[in-house]
This record gives sequence, C-alpha cells and structure tokens, in this order.
Amino acid sequence: MSRLGTVMLGVLAAIAATLAPTGTNASPAARTTDGQHTQVDALHVPRAAGDRSADGQVARLAPTTTDDYAMVAVTWAADARVRGLQVRIRTRGSDGWSGWQHLEVDSDAPTGGAVAGTVPLWVGDADGVAVQVSADGRLPADVRVVTIDPAGVPASRAARLPSAGGPVGKPRFPRRPPIVTRKGWNADPDLGDKCFAPIYGKTTKAAFVHHTVGTNNYSPADSAAIVQGIQAYHTQGRGWCDIGYNFLVDRFGRIFEGRKGGMNRPVRGAHSGDFNTDSMGVSMMGNFDTARLSKRLKNAVVRLVGWRLGTNYVSPRGRTTMQGKRLNRISGHRDVMSTACPGKHGYAWLPRLRKRVGTYLSRFESGIRDSFARRRTGPVFIGERRLKGGRQTVFTRGRGYSTAKAGPHYVPRSPLLAGYRERGGPGGALGFPVSNYRKTKVSGLHRVATEKGRLFENRADKVYALTGAIERAYLRRGGVSGRLGTPRSDSVPTRRGAKARFANGSMHYDKRTKKVTVKVW
Repeated sequence: MSRLGTVMLGVLAAIAATLAPTGTNASPAARTTDGQHTQVDALHVPRAAGDRSADGQVARLAPTTTDDYAMVAVTWAADARVRGLQVRIRTRGSDGWSGWQHLEVDSDAPTGGAVAGTVPLWVGDADGVAVQVSADGRLPADVRVVTIDPAGVPASRAARLPSAGGPVGKPRFPRRPPIVTRKGWNADPDLGDKCFAPIYGKTTKAAFVHHTVGTNNYSPADSAAIVQGIQAYHTQGRGWCDIGYNFLVDRFGRIFEGRKGGMNRPVRGAHSGDFNTDSMGVSMMGNFDTARLSKRLKNAVVRLVGWRLGTNYVSPRGRTTMQGKRLNRISGHRDVMSTACPGKHGYAWLPRLRKRVGTYLSRFESGIRDSFARRRTGPVFIGERRLKGGRQTVFTRGRGYSTAKAGPHYVPRSPLLAGYRERGGPGGALGFPVSNYRKTKVSGLHRVATEKGRLFENRADKVYALTGAIERAYLRRGGVSGRLGTPRSDSVPTRRGAKARFANGSMHYDKRTKKVTVKVW
C-alpha cells in the first residue's frame, strides 16, 4: 500500500489527537510519481463548549496555516440523527483570505466504514483554512478538514488531452467518444486498494447527471488535477473504494474515465445511493447552480451519454423503474436524492439533453438490436461496438454478432461460445459467425458456422473447430451425418498441412498436393 493510504487510514486518529485546539499543520500523506505528488492532510475541527453555542455554531477551526493545497472538503462521522448541517469555509491564497463560502453537503449515504462529508472545493492554490460547522440539535462527531494537493499532469501533456466537445451530428453508429483514461490523468492505482474489486450490474438502464460544484474558473491544465483530487478525497477522505463517478466532463469538453472496471461495462459507482447499480454517473465539472454550461461541455455529454445508452439499446427519452421509482432514463442526481445537484442550470438542461441524445441516435441502425434484443438474450452487458469486419454486443446470456454480408447472428452463453472466444472470436482464425447456434441431426450436438470454419459442441460439452480444406472436405462427405461421424479434434496444423480426428476416422490435408486423405475405421 502507498504511503498516502497508510497515513490516511492508519495514522489519521493519531494526527488529530496531537493538534492544538485551533488546529495546526498535519503531517502530509503523500505519494510521489515522476517527481510529483498527491498530498492529503487532515485537520481536526474542535467542538464548541457544550453541545452547541448560543449562535448555533458547533465547531470552529480558526484561521490556520497549512501546507500548500488545491482542494478542500470537510468530513465527519456518519450519523443519521444529525440534521440541518451547515458548513462554511475560508481559504488563504496569494490574494489573502477569501470570504466565507458555503460547502454543499454530499447527500450520498456512506456505507460500511465510510464517513459523511461535503463535496470538495477546488481553490487552485492555498496555504490556509478556516471552518465553521453548525447543525440543528445533535452535533456531528469527528469533524475534520481534508486538504488535497494533487500531482496534476505536465502542462504540455494536459494540452494534448483529447476533447469530445466538437460538433455533434447524427452518426449511423455512435462510436465511443475520445476519453482521457485513468492512466491519462494519472489515477493512483494504490488508492482504495484495501477495498473490493470492481462490482458490476447487469446492464446500463439509466444515466444520472451530477456536477462537482467547486469552481468554474479552472484552466485546461487544472482538469486532470481536479479529477486526481476527487479520487484522493473519495478514497482517503470518504473511505470509498474508488472515485465515485463513472465519468467526469470538464468545461472544455474533455471526458475523463472515473471508477475503474472498464468504460464499456456497467461498473457500480458511488454517485446516487441506492441507484448506483445498473446506472452510469456522469459529473460535469463546475458549479452549475451559479454558472451556465459551456457548449463544449454540452456536446461532450451528448456524445458520452448517446454512445453508452445507444449501444445498450436504451431510449434516451424513455423511462425505467429502479428501486420501485419511475425515472427518466436520463435523470439528475436530485431526482433520486435530497440534493440540488446538478445545479439549477444543469438540471434545467436535462430535457434538452434527452432530446439532443435522441437526435444524435436517430440514424443508428443495428441488426443485432432489431433481431435479438429483448428476446432471450437478457439485457446488454457491454454495448454494441465495432470490430474489424463487423460488430459485437455482449448480452448477459450470450453474444450478438453482425457483418454487412452475413447480417446478425446470436450465440448463447454455452461451452461453444467459450470455445469460440478461446480461439480468438471474430478476430481469430474462424472469423465472425454466419449462422445462429443451432441443433444438428445428431442428438446433443450443436454447431455454429463461421466465415472461415465451423464449431461443434457435443453432449459432453467438448468444443471442436474445423477450418480450411478439412472443413470443406468434411462437409462434402456428409458432415455429422456422414461416415466419419462427429469431430473429436480441431483442425490441427502439421508440418505438411493439417489433420483432424473424428468418431469413425481421420482426415489429413497435404498442402503440397492440395489433397485431403480420408481414413475410416
């Protein structure tokens, strides 16, 4: 485990216990990468005398010098009995102390060993902090200020991060837009390493739109650092297993991969409480209660949500039921939790977003969707995507394939599908399927024809593949109904050509003479 994780999780209580009543510098928890570091510090916020003071203030951290930081938040022990919590903060930058700013309480309910907290505030460059916390009735316990100094990425590299915020048309196929990967924004692989591996839902039924609050005045070079800071805060400050959002989008139209587990997969995030499973969380970077959304940000969100919902065969204008609640497929965070997220301007844009995504997908034609979706395939697990020579959709009960020449075909989850994938799938020697999975004249034997061969699955769940001259000669001799009987091996390359075994014989292909020799016993 990195030093950052060790200090935050193992020594945090000791740090808080040594602080003076008004707070002091906390020892840094840091990880160094390529000469840069992400630093996370925690300052204890003492309570006022008694349960609450006359003016309702329950805890105060007087103006305190800190190590340099760029992001700040406040956390406390989770307690459902705490009501009416208000958090205000001042920060000291190059221009001196700021005025008091309100920090929005994050409504996502913590689970397990997680703690409650505010959303983080990006301040850019600060070295001092002051906090006031108040509540109605019961006081929060273990209130702490968390300051984060993310590593960021070099300015030259930040300038090259891809943007998806360009013009949005009506594509025949909604490709995945350019996305800055976790490696691209320097996600720390050690953060959250004591938590579970990624957890997956069955499909993507809905998209929940959020905003990060914070500032709207960040530069292009700041975006990756903001995402790093959110990862550090969610894991080290809140005790989550990874960054909560599946994707984040900055005001310049750049999309960032959030929670690990695969951008194409229905990874369960930590963004919408009980509605995290089977949904994607998209957070727009900024405070859209006070600012309007940029054109580039809007375009990027249209392409991101359009790609994910479209290739999962989900109507952006439709509705779905989750946790007994009827919801728009594209909803705001406030639709499922008590929060203002994604801000008044962000939320007001959602009807237009649904319409724009519908227009974006209006030319999308899919034989796989039209032929198989919603039958016995189960929901889409990984959305339709282009492969060399065709397309593929991963359903929960099998896979759909399509080529321009052969059209769509479906192979259910079976030993045959597993054997096909082991042999390289569409990109291997067999190519794409050109038939559905079907029975043969032999009891218990199933087969799938492919562009370059044929797969057989017998009653014992053994799978064999015939290709090339041996497959063609086998079919000319009656196939499974002929004298050779059913396959007992793949077409195996040899020094002279290829060979295969069958229930009642064998075949050998000589590449010099171009002839197939058949032995029957």
